[in-house]
Amino acid sequence: MMDVTIRIFSLLSHTPINDLGINFDGHWKCEDDAQTILRKLFAGGHESFQKVLGNGYQVGGVITSHQKSRKITLRFEVSNKIENGIFFNVNFHRDISTRQAEQAIQIISENYEKDLEDVINIAKELIGEPEETWKPKQE
Repeated sequence: MMDVTIRIFSLLSHTPINDLGINFDGHWKCEDDAQTILRKLFAGGHESFQKVLGNGYQVGGVITSHQKSRKITLRFEVSNKIENGIFFNVNFHRDISTRQAEQAIQIISENYEKDLEDVINIAKELIGEPEETWKPKQE
């Protein structure tokens, strides 16, 4: 996908681009209960959800972090594809200060592999090691 995107931006070099988002989606099979992981992450064991909704509620959420060269948005929820799994989407957003496709190509070329590595590290840190080997679905 990275190579195709770079080729398209190369062909459309005069197209103004304001910003760029690189998205990674994954369904992560967890050793622990997915809902327990998400409740700890987003509800911190807070009992008010259980009081209001009973035991059958599901938790998911969005987290945003601004770093010096990028904005990271993380979304986690129960997977609808794998049993006891967590779906996550990680977006790395960067501004294109020159509004030129050439800068977008440079950002993709310089950051894609590192961003992918960061996705895996973020997921492991927040939701734990995957139960099985996992490869991200890249869009």
